[in-house]
Amino acid sequence: MKIPPLLFIALGLLASAPTRGEEPRPSGRGPEVLPPGLQPPANDVTNDGAFRARRNASGATMPKPVPKQAKSYSIAELSVFIGHDETHAILPKGSVIFCPDALATRMSNRAAGKPVAWSEFLIANRNWISTHEVTLAQVRGEVPLFEGDQKTFATAGRMVIATLRGNPITVLPVPSPVTEP
Repeated sequence: MKIPPLLFIALGLLASAPTRGEEPRPSGRGPEVLPPGLQPPANDVTNDGAFRARRNASGATMPKPVPKQAKSYSIAELSVFIGHDETHAILPKGSVIFCPDALATRMSNRAAGKPVAWSEFLIANRNWISTHEVTLAQVRGEVPLFEGDQKTFATAGRMVIATLRGNPITVLPVPSPVTEP
């Protein structure tokens, strides 16, 4: 036996209709949900003039205005650009761990030429760039780079870029030990 869908709708409406003596459920909106005895907002809210009067009455000196210093956090401020011919690559500051004097002109603080992905730039310029894989402890500045590595970098005559898993990364300097007087 098939029951028509209209019968189900009618039964649903009858079941959901409130019976006599029951109040409808509150919707959760409107003044009926506010707690009883609620006071209106205070009219004597303190303003800037009242704060200045209280400060002057306490004998505090007037604060000296300090001009806002412009801080730039753009990609150019946090990066170093290395380039050759008409292309350049963007590297994080601190990722160049050795640069011989002859190659110092290839480092810049601003872009010049066409930007190229790091992997493509490295392949195209393997004759003057080399990479050195560093550990996480060296990246954090907990462990210094080995002195033997520094000597090897100097004899090779190439710019050395610190990498972690093949990608350039900033290497923090190891803090010098503080001697107490």
